[in-house]
Amino acid sequence: MKFNFLDLELTQNKDSTPKIIQIGAVSVCSLTGKIFDHFDRVVYPGEVPDEFITTLTGLTATQVANSISLKQGLEEFWDYVGSSESGREVWTWGRGDMPAVKEASYQLNVSFRKDIQEVDLKKLIIPFKNAKNLPKKGGLSTSLNQFELTFLGRPHNALHDALNTARLFLRLQEIINKSTQPVPVGGKRKNLIEKFDEEVIKKKLLHTKSITEA
Repeated sequence: MKFNFLDLELTQNKDSTPKIIQIGAVSVCSLTGKIFDHFDRVVYPGEVPDEFITTLTGLTATQVANSISLKQGLEEFWDYVGSSESGREVWTWGRGDMPAVKEASYQLNVSFRKDIQEVDLKKLIIPFKNAKNLPKKGGLSTSLNQFELTFLGRPHNALHDALNTARLFLRLQEIINKSTQPVPVGGKRKNLIEKFDEEVIKKKLLHTKSITEA
């Protein structure tokens, strides 16, 4: 079954509302860990990030200013969502990314799917943390560590964050499968995370340069 995972990077400029500067997404098979497709765009929303966001994300003012427009990036993102055939759900870490994409699409007159719903993995992971007596609070990197994973790539890179959200989802899938399926002959199980990480390396997703020029 296909699932889409999304992450955004935004500005935090003084006296301005946050604006999208990077869109990252990945389409994954929950049964095998196979990566079907990915999306990675740096976009220009009409303003550039300040030094704090540049330090956080690695995206410079020059890089953002020379990127494709936010409108073009959103149009390409919705084309990606349509071609991925992954249903009406988009998984995120924390709430707000999907509404931000829809709102920006509406403001820029970009056609978008109103039926797409955001599923917040940060909220859904709480019962799993409770079962292990783990602290409920914590960001994506902390939660990965709590479930014996380390962050792959650079935090606050939209594509890398989407990839790691998918990895954490697959870890929870493994936990569910372990509790509901018998151990196969030989006592070995297929490791979804290993398969997924192999796909990431094979497709060179940690080295992918976001499309920044029209």
